[in-house]
Amino acid sequence: MVLMAKSKEPMLLFGMKIPRSILNTSHQEECPVIKIPLTPEMIEEAKAEQAKFDAQKTWNKFPSPNNYIGLLGEMALDAHLKSLGIDHEWVVFNKQGWKDPDFRHNGLTIDMKTTFDTKMWNQTPKWDVYVMGHLPRHQEYLELRGWLTRGKMEELMEKAENNGGSAEGCAKVIRDFGKGPRTDWTFNDEAMFSTDDLFSYIFI
Repeated sequence: MVLMAKSKEPMLLFGMKIPRSILNTSHQEECPVIKIPLTPEMIEEAKAEQAKFDAQKTWNKFPSPNNYIGLLGEMALDAHLKSLGIDHEWVVFNKQGWKDPDFRHNGLTIDMKTTFDTKMWNQTPKWDVYVMGHLPRHQEYLELRGWLTRGKMEELMEKAENNGGSAEGCAKVIRDFGKGPRTDWTFNDEAMFSTDDLFSYIFI
C-alpha cells in the first residue's frame, strides 16, 4: 500500500475514502488525547480474568503482574465505543486465544495496544488497524493517544530499518528475555495518526 502518492484526491482505504493528507502525514503537533474513565471495579475484573487466563496457559510470553493491562485497555475501548453507540465486536482474548483480533468493525480487524509507556509497541503487523492506549500509573483513566494502519506501520518500520533503527517516530528495539533476542518496534506520537481521525474514518 503506497501512502505517499501526490494526488489530492481521497484515497480508498479499507473501502472508505480517506483524505490523503491524513495518510501522508503522521506528525501530531499536539497529541489529541481521549481519556476514558476507569473504575476500581474494571481494574479488579481485568486482574481477576487475567489471573484465570494465566493459570490455564501452558506457556507465557512475558510473566508479569501487569499482564492485566491489555485486557483493561480492551474493556475501556469497548465501553467507550458502546457509550458512543458504535456497533462493533469485541473478541475477548482470554476466551478466544491469540488467533483473533481484539475488535472487528465494518470488516476491519483492530488490535488494541495498551501500555504504561506513551509509545505503541508491536512486532510484526498482522491486523488492519492498531490503536494505542496509554495507562497512567494512577489508573484513573485510559488515554487513547493515536493509531496506525498495518501499511503505515510497515512503511515506518522499513524507513527505520534503513536509517540506523529510527525514523519519523518509529524505533527498532532489540531485547533478550532469556530466550534469545527479540525485535520490537515502537511508535511515538510523531508516528501515529490523530485520534480525531480514528473516530472520523475507522470507528464510524
